[in-house]
Amino acid sequence: MDDPFERVLSLEQQFYQDGYNEGYQKGVETHFKEGKEYGVQTGFQKFVFLGFIQGFTKNILASDQENVKVKENALQIQSILEPLQDHTSNSDADHELLESAFKKCRNKLRVICNQMQHKTSLSQMENLCLDITGKIPGEILEDTW
Repeated sequence: MDDPFERVLSLEQQFYQDGYNEGYQKGVETHFKEGKEYGVQTGFQKFVFLGFIQGFTKNILASDQENVKVKENALQIQSILEPLQDHTSNSDADHELLESAFKKCRNKLRVICNQMQHKTSLSQMENLCLDITGKIPGEILEDTW
């Protein structure tokens, strides 16, 4: 038979467990919200930069640029960016496609800047976009891009 005083004698353990469970649940909720905010911010940063690249290459294609290789690279960037419009879900496959396209576009843009002997470097363009979108506290640029 159960001891009638068992519940009274184990109050400390019960309150400890209740406090632990409540704290754990609050932590889960807070970290979920912070993670979501971080994901939205980094996604916004990447898409602003991809938009910048797209605008930059459209300007090259619309200009009277005589360097054929520059125009070819700009067309290649446009062809890389075009399929991304249909892949905006948060699936692993779409994420991999975005990351791959992002790296290819950055490399092509670096080549275009070198071919055009552009005064602005790729890192300056990236920093301009980060100034627009805002930096995430504690973030290291190299880890993200």
